[in-house]
Amino acid sequence: MPWIGGIFYRNFCEKNYAATIDGFEINRRFFGVPDTCNVLCELGVDTRLFYPDPVAGAAKRRELGVTDSELLVLYSGRFNEGKNPFVLAEAVRIARQRGLNCRGFFIGNGSEEAIRHLAGVEGCTVLPFVESSKLPDFYRAADIAVWPRQESTSMLDAAATGTPIVVSDRVLAHERYEGNGLTYRENDPVSLAEALQTLADPELRRTLGEHGTEKMLTRFSWKAIAVRRLQDYGESLARRR
Repeated sequence: MPWIGGIFYRNFCEKNYAATIDGFEINRRFFGVPDTCNVLCELGVDTRLFYPDPVAGAAKRRELGVTDSELLVLYSGRFNEGKNPFVLAEAVRIARQRGLNCRGFFIGNGSEEAIRHLAGVEGCTVLPFVESSKLPDFYRAADIAVWPRQESTSMLDAAATGTPIVVSDRVLAHERYEGNGLTYRENDPVSLAEALQTLADPELRRTLGEHGTEKMLTRFSWKAIAVRRLQDYGESLARRR
């Protein structure tokens, strides 16, 4: 009964933090958290680890055998239907057929069947799982990073390195990609191929990438989140005094 929770929050709670927009709405609709104390506190990114480094990115491209003229499209995560990296592989194939000089790299793990599926698509390469401390150089090397379906904090990691992202048009957390990425019609490889073609423009990628880096530093870095939380605590203590 949300009204019972509402009474509790109005009388005893100043701030209730939700890590996602879904959680924010659940708090409001089902737990009765009033708007006055319902706060969206997004998950963050370690900007001490994920930041732009063109030299390291260029070195990783050479290691991967990617030339400067090729568009490196990257996915990191699980290889399953829930994440659906397969639609990205198909989009890469379509974009190449249309004349876009691009290659798809898939970092992660999945079934042998999923790996064979991805690796069997023209222009696509599967790389094994990489621990988070080694991921920054892959994002720096990429021209575009794509998450075709479910949201991932890896979106924030890639954006922090200055890489524009492409995500599903059903993603609720608009703040993760607005100004630093594009959306496509979920599960539609043609729509995704068109997004890749749009991002073939280096000036557009630069603009989106710079905005993403700035946004991650000022809004999504763990330091920025901690500063905001401490400010809330300080204001609460001041009112009680």
